[in-house]
Amino acid sequence: MQLRHILASIPAVWQTLFLKRNKTESERRMIRAIILFALLPLFSAAHATTPGSKPLFELAVDYTKLKRIPVCYRDAEGALYPRCYKAEDAYNAALTRAKAENKPLMIIWGFDECSACRFLESREFNPAEPWMTDRFATWALSEKQAASLGNNGNDLEILLLRINSRSPSGQALSKKLGVYKIARDRGGRRVWSPFITMTNPATGQLVTQTSMRANQQPCNRWDEYALNLEDLGYIPSDDSYERRIC
Repeated sequence: MQLRHILASIPAVWQTLFLKRNKTESERRMIRAIILFALLPLFSAAHATTPGSKPLFELAVDYTKLKRIPVCYRDAEGALYPRCYKAEDAYNAALTRAKAENKPLMIIWGFDECSACRFLESREFNPAEPWMTDRFATWALSEKQAASLGNNGNDLEILLLRINSRSPSGQALSKKLGVYKIARDRGGRRVWSPFITMTNPATGQLVTQTSMRANQQPCNRWDEYALNLEDLGYIPSDDSYERRIC
């Protein structure tokens, strides 16, 4: 088809797709396809990574390498929050590694039947679309904070540990670490799920931005993680960088 024919057909196509009131199903499908095609460059740019960028989170421990609780069959295959391993054993192994590698340790307190936990996993910790260090530095950190980490934030890595908050050993660990008290002080009957904490292994300091009350927590998870890193001393505070609080 010659170019002049293509140009001549544009008004008719525009009239059919965007001005015509009663559209056929095929016309509606064509509109959706055009919109999706137009948005593809934006999705590609959002997920593009810079050289040297790597996943922000790494699993701190492999549960299968820990000692299993005898006569425990309550874990489904592929459970993210196992019940058949002692939570304190997992925590001690994760903390030892975090100290050796000088990395912050994030703990997600949850359980596999928790719908909010599954939503969090699909949004924040999906292995098919992991948080990358360059994306985190761009979205969550000020230029000052990213520069303080070296390599513009691409060297940052957070170790991730999941603890079953409903298991007896998980409940005992939450009380030992003071997480249960934090939840109670904020109006919870127990450690709700998901509940996220972050620890500086060098000092043992534990912080959390998770709150049940309005106007006391960041609107976005990446801001929550960044504020945890501030509180633990991994990055400097930057009052010039505004974060939305919901």
